[in-house]
Amino acid sequence: MQAILTNSIICGDCKDRMKQYVLNESVDLIYLDPPFFSGRNYEIIWKDGYEVRSFQDTKWYKKICGNTECGRDMPTGYLFCPYCGTSVEDAKEVRMSDIEAYVEWLRSRLEECYRVLKQTGSIYVHLDWHAVHYVKVMMDDIFGYKNFQNEIAWCYTGLSQAKRRWVRKHDTILFYTKSKEWTFNYDDIRVPVSEARLKRIQYGDKQFKSGKAVSNEKGKVQEDWWIIPIIGSTAKERLGYPTQKPEALLERIIKASSNPGDLILDPFCGCGTAIAVAQKLGRRWIGIDISPTSCRLITDRLRGIGYSTGIEDIINMPHTNDELRDMPHFEFQNLVIQHLGGRQTIKKSGDRGIDGYTFDKTPIQVKQSDKVGSPVIRLFVQDIRDIGKERGIVVAFSYSKGAYSEVKHIKSKYGIDIELKTVEGLFE
Repeated sequence: MQAILTNSIICGDCKDRMKQYVLNESVDLIYLDPPFFSGRNYEIIWKDGYEVRSFQDTKWYKKICGNTECGRDMPTGYLFCPYCGTSVEDAKEVRMSDIEAYVEWLRSRLEECYRVLKQTGSIYVHLDWHAVHYVKVMMDDIFGYKNFQNEIAWCYTGLSQAKRRWVRKHDTILFYTKSKEWTFNYDDIRVPVSEARLKRIQYGDKQFKSGKAVSNEKGKVQEDWWIIPIIGSTAKERLGYPTQKPEALLERIIKASSNPGDLILDPFCGCGTAIAVAQKLGRRWIGIDISPTSCRLITDRLRGIGYSTGIEDIINMPHTNDELRDMPHFEFQNLVIQHLGGRQTIKKSGDRGIDGYTFDKTPIQVKQSDKVGSPVIRLFVQDIRDIGKERGIVVAFSYSKGAYSEVKHIKSKYGIDIELKTVEGLFE
C-alpha cells in the first residue's frame, strides 16, 4: 500500500483506490453517496459539457445448494451445505437478482470503508427508497447492529406527477459508528426553537409558570428528520450535476461527526460537495471518484474557494493510451474536449458529428478509435459547412493515409482547414 498525503483527489474505483492508498483505521468520518440503484443514466449538463455516469449492473453469480429440497445460498468457504449437508461439488451457479448484485457490489466497498475507519469514527451512507432497506441489513452485518445510530430522513419539496402513491420527497442517510465511542458535537448542530414553542414553554408548561425568560441562544439538538432545500436552479453553488447535494446537508454531518483537523473520506465524491465543505471547515480530506470528469470538476470547485489544485494533482488520472481506450466513451469524449479548452455540445440529438467546440467556437469531433478514415472526415466537413465554419479539429488514436489525403483535398476544394490530432500527441 502506498499511503497518500491527505487533501488528495484520487481517480478510480473506490474499492481499489482505498486498498491502494488509504491506511487501516486512519479516517475519522466517511460520507458516501453511491449510485442509488435507480436504473437511470444521468446525463450531466455542466457549464463545460456533460458526461454519462451510472451504475451498470454486473452479472454477479452465486452458488445455491444442489439439493432441490433445500436450494439455499451456499456460504463461501463451506465444503458442505450447513442446512442439509449436500456437498459443495453439487452446488449450482445462478445469476443474482439485480438488487442482490447491487448489494454485493456496494458491500465490497463498504468493507473497505470499515477497514479504513478509526475505532472512534463514523460513517454516513446516503441512499433513497430503492435499496436502503437491503443496505441497512448489510451494514448491520459489517458494522454491527449495535453500532447503528440513526436513520436520517432528508426531506425536501418539489413538483411531482405522482397520482397513485405519496410523493417521494426524502432520501435516507444511514449513520453507523465503529464502536461505542465516537465524536458527536451536538452543540455545533443546534437549531432554533420556534417562537411559538418558546412561548408555550415560557407560559404554558408547569415548570415555567413563573414566567421566567427562556433563551433561544443555543436552540435544540436536531431530530433525525432534516428539512433542507435541494439546490435551486439559480443557486450560486449549483454546478448542474444531477445528484449534487446541498452544502448545508454536508455541513451538518461534518460539524456533528468530526473536529477541525480530522480526516474526511468521500469514496463517491461526484462533484465534490463533501470535499469542498470539509475544506471550508478546516478538515483534512480524501476524495475518490471513478469519473475523470468529476475529478476535474472538483479541482475547479476547490480553486473557486481558494484552494490551489489542478488536474496535474489528481492521483491516477488516466493518461496512457490503454487507460484512455478503456474509458467510457462519453467520459473519454469529455476529457478530450476539456483538454482542448473546449465545451461539449449539450444536445446530443441533432448535433451530427460535432461533439464540442473550442473557446473560439471551432468544431471538434472525437473518435475513440484507430485508423480513422476519409469517410469520417467527409461527414465532419459537411457538418462544418452546414454551420458556416471554416475550421475543425478531429481527435483519434490514429488515422489512415486516406484521412490525411482527404484533409488536403478539402482544403483545396472548400478552403476548410481540418486539423487531425492524435490522442497521444494531445496528452503527452
